[in-house]
Amino acid sequence: MIDIFYEEPLPPSIQPSALEAFVQAVVTHLNIKEIFSLSFIDAQAMQELNRTYRGKDYPTDVLTFTLEEEPDDPFLQLSQDDEPKSLGDILICLATVAQNAQEFNVSLHEETKRVIIHGILHLLGKNHATNEANEPMLIEQELIMKELKELSLQ
Repeated sequence: MIDIFYEEPLPPSIQPSALEAFVQAVVTHLNIKEIFSLSFIDAQAMQELNRTYRGKDYPTDVLTFTLEEEPDDPFLQLSQDDEPKSLGDILICLATVAQNAQEFNVSLHEETKRVIIHGILHLLGKNHATNEANEPMLIEQELIMKELKELSLQ
């Protein structure tokens, strides 16, 4: 189960149902059984989070917060064994995504799909040291983009 929150409204060209179908396609493609949340937030909120958690005082396109589960966590002791584990939260700032799309000369839809995949890969524990195209995580991200290219956000 994926919870999607729209704290910042989507632009009219992105339909919530199409966006949700895309997220579900990525989840299915990666065979994810765990749950997570995806929230669209404004630039001010993203800048504050980026400053607080990464020490960078500007809004970024995507932040991912994984849940670190400790064996002695009281919440885990209360949870049912058959309930899916939560991977964490993905936060996306569409204003920054739009700026990046323009900079990279791609559509807003393409860049939105890319950051969704990027955030999900981070939730799965994948990382990259640079933004160079030869990073294994970024190669995987682009392969998923290619495989799901027929899915639209409209």
